[in-house]
Amino acid sequence: MPALLGLEPRERILSNGVRRLTEAALAGESPASLWQLAAGEAKVILRADVVVCFERIESNRSVVRASAGAPELVTSVPIPIAPDSQAAFVYLSDGPLVVADLLSETRFAAGSLMVKLGMRSSVSLRLGSGVEPLGIIGAFSRIPASFGPEDSQMLRGLSTALEVGIQHVTKTQLLERRAYVDELTGIANRASILSALESLMKVDGPKGFVSALMIDLDGFKKINDQYGHHVGDEALRQVAQRISQTVRSDDMAGRLGGDEFLVLVHQGDDDEVLRLAERIVGAIEQVLVIGSITAELSAAIGIAALNDHPSATSVLGASDRAMYRAKAQGRGQIALSHSENSTSRIRTGPAESESSPSGLNLAVVDAAIAGVRVLFQPIVRVGTHEIVGVEALARGPEDSPLALPGRLFGVSETFGRLSELEVAAKRAAFSHPVPDDVALFINIDPNVIVDDNALALIIDAWRDSGRQGPVVLELTERSLTAAPGPLLRAIEHCRSVGWSIALDDMGAKAESLTALRIAKPDIVKLDMQLMKDSSKAQAASLAASLATYCERFQVEVVAEGVETDAHELTAELLGATLLQGFKFYTPTAFENLVFTNPLEPLCSGPCRPQSGREVVATKEQLLSLSRHLESMGSAVDTVVLAALQNVENYTPRTQRQYAALARRFGLVGVVGAGLQSGVVNGVKHGCIPPDDDLVNKWQVVVFSSNSSIALLAEQIDDYSGSRTTGDKLFRFRFATSHDEVEAVAQRILRYL
Repeated sequence: MPALLGLEPRERILSNGVRRLTEAALAGESPASLWQLAAGEAKVILRADVVVCFERIESNRSVVRASAGAPELVTSVPIPIAPDSQAAFVYLSDGPLVVADLLSETRFAAGSLMVKLGMRSSVSLRLGSGVEPLGIIGAFSRIPASFGPEDSQMLRGLSTALEVGIQHVTKTQLLERRAYVDELTGIANRASILSALESLMKVDGPKGFVSALMIDLDGFKKINDQYGHHVGDEALRQVAQRISQTVRSDDMAGRLGGDEFLVLVHQGDDDEVLRLAERIVGAIEQVLVIGSITAELSAAIGIAALNDHPSATSVLGASDRAMYRAKAQGRGQIALSHSENSTSRIRTGPAESESSPSGLNLAVVDAAIAGVRVLFQPIVRVGTHEIVGVEALARGPEDSPLALPGRLFGVSETFGRLSELEVAAKRAAFSHPVPDDVALFINIDPNVIVDDNALALIIDAWRDSGRQGPVVLELTERSLTAAPGPLLRAIEHCRSVGWSIALDDMGAKAESLTALRIAKPDIVKLDMQLMKDSSKAQAASLAASLATYCERFQVEVVAEGVETDAHELTAELLGATLLQGFKFYTPTAFENLVFTNPLEPLCSGPCRPQSGREVVATKEQLLSLSRHLESMGSAVDTVVLAALQNVENYTPRTQRQYAALARRFGLVGVVGAGLQSGVVNGVKHGCIPPDDDLVNKWQVVVFSSNSSIALLAEQIDDYSGSRTTGDKLFRFRFATSHDEVEAVAQRILRYL
């Protein structure tokens, strides 16, 4: 009877906690408030020292949304969900997970945050079901074995209420949000921004310095047509974000539809409106990075002052007409409306600034094309840093408003002079006496290279120059996948005259490697700037895919955008044989270059790398590569095998990693010198004899009935490359041949 009486208060506490969560959800409290309320209730109900709520934001990342007992844990910083972590184990569990002692747990790695706080036991539960759960709620105690089956049921009841509450609030907020927010971009929708304009027009008397900015994007249709609507949608999202970040807090930005936006500006005077419009154009013209794609947009802006017009309809019409006048003058232009009865000080005509030059017309464009300049940026060999190639970069005349390349090519395209610009720029590049043992890299716009007449003029300019050295034509992977037919025919034509092909702008996404199989280039240019925010896993994925392809087809790799020593080391890891970037040379006039006869010229005809070149990685980098390979398995018949040299490399973390894999795959095995044979947590262990040369190798094999890949590395004691690290170094490559992978697998299997 006392035990029953002891249970009754906890049941009432749970009931009251569920009631409070339900009432909070019905009252429209935010999800963040519900998370925090649930954490507090769970701490009391479960008599826990700490309760933490993790919200899952991506498949492999979460954030701490609420905490009771350790408020310092709440942060917006994403936390990776490692495969061997407690969180990963909870997501795979069907019900509450009770842990008696975190310090002795072998199924997963206890969270370092909890261990630092002295937590010994826990009970935790996944919120939601299916492939996209909401997150995890976990209760922790400093006392071992503090939680039992009763606590599991209590946590399940509270979690159900939290889950239902979050779903209710999220659905309600979504319905309310759709009423005034553009679903695609997240800024005000058409109805909301027009309602705000109507409200401003109803204000009696002068409207102050309130203006309407009509914004229409330049180049959006090309992006949509070339890359598809999913890329176009992401471009609109990024543009909307840039507009919102540029305007002031008391201004309002909205999307009218398509690629048209409206901004209501409350500025101090008329000149500020013009300066703001310039900043908006500048923000939009920054390069867009969408996955592995880089794209460029601009905008035309028409401005109308509310004081000059009697109605919202009149304001919209005036700003729309001004916007079309701006469009007629070229990319990135600004025009202002005017009224016969206007008292506004706003000027008419396009704004004057560096980013939006005034007075652009066909004569200005033709003059820039006639005076086009070419700068050269060298490409150097890994290790020796000798110049083996130069990339020709077009610039407008120094005193021209089209001096910068983005403006030069954008305005030339607007005025229908892009082909003329490309022909003039290539003729200027061929006119310079680049040594015959140095490759000349040229870029041709995809829209021009498929123009038979323009391409013929460029090839004629090359022949007229008498150049005997190699020419490398750079194309982007995005242009190849967008219009493969015409571009492949152009590539065949260029190869028929003796030019080589480079695939440019390769980024951190392995999907972009699809273009390699379309073009089969002689050179791949890897953009280090696109990889600067990449994770180790992304870099490892790219390294595996790129190295495998290059090994198969003997493709040379240029790492461009190399600015630091760290970039150079990463480039080597990714298998680069050539480097380009500000660390070595900035684009400069030809007369500033000093050439020497390179020991290893880039190419003579189709470019091919020297055979037998080493690709070197540190132990830490090799771990990242190994973990990427281990995560590539998807089928239940996948086999993962590893030879990790010796038992010292089989750390507790590595053991947990392979134990997690053993729960997913049919066979997981690890061998190493000093490793005791047997089966531990589903992983088969084997010992390598000390006299077997496998002791000096690091090998990871992943294969199934329809795929095979292996990482084959060997420790090296002396290395003459550019690395200065004191860490162990390994020479490595990837193997994808079924026969070779199976041979490596059989050798490892002998010891299991």
